[in-house]
Amino acid sequence: MSDEHSKKACDDRPRSVDELAFDPQWRITRSSRSRRWVTAEYRATDPEDPWVIGLTPIAHDLVAAILWKGDIVTEHERGSETAMCELARRWIARLGEQSFGPA
Repeated sequence: MSDEHSKKACDDRPRSVDELAFDPQWRITRSSRSRRWVTAEYRATDPEDPWVIGLTPIAHDLVAAILWKGDIVTEHERGSETAMCELARRWIARLGEQSFGPA
């Protein structure tokens, strides 16, 4: 496999909230002034299992990622935007497997 092909395979993973916006399940809210994102939210499609993933910037280079089930925060992390987008991708995969969270 060529280096360019390997790079493309890695590039398919969202590294920013702007890239997450291409997925219609993500709802991105932007500042009306700067047009910079202020929240990103993903809701699981099963209304019987109300999981929500939220991302929000909390400092220049720091983003909070929060996972809720209903009104309960089940996980919370902070890191770079790239790292939190990757974490959100992993949480979505786990949601599909229903392999975590409180019973």
